[in-house]
Amino acid sequence: MKKILLVLGLLLCVASQMMAQDKVVPMYRIGGHYFSKELPMDEAFKISSSIMALADKDSNRVVNLLVGDDFKVPESIKKYEIPFERVLNGKQLEEGAQNFDKMKKLINSTDVEKFIVGKALPDDFAEKDIDGKTWTK
Repeated sequence: MKKILLVLGLLLCVASQMMAQDKVVPMYRIGGHYFSKELPMDEAFKISSSIMALADKDSNRVVNLLVGDDFKVPESIKKYEIPFERVLNGKQLEEGAQNFDKMKKLINSTDVEKFIVGKALPDDFAEKDIDGKTWTK
């Protein structure tokens, strides 16, 4: 009986370790693509020197290199790319990147009409607060 419990315990440890290895915390996000820490920093910063940090609920941090919409992953760094399905908390990281893009567009907007106090919000207005509640018009 003790041997069976020991074997079951070891199997449980191995299974949990294998599940943990399935997801990866990336080091870089470049144009919606995620890359491992093995990507040399000088290679990453050849692509862009404009950066911001992204964080998930577990306090994992990812360096987000800001690139244009027409970005294509260079062949030289494809071997470091992590498929999105393997990125730990990938949806949270993407939400953070999208929120940054929205803020950047608002800040750089020349449409002064958007910022008039008392003006109605657009019909398609919908935003989530930090508690996950969606606010609409």
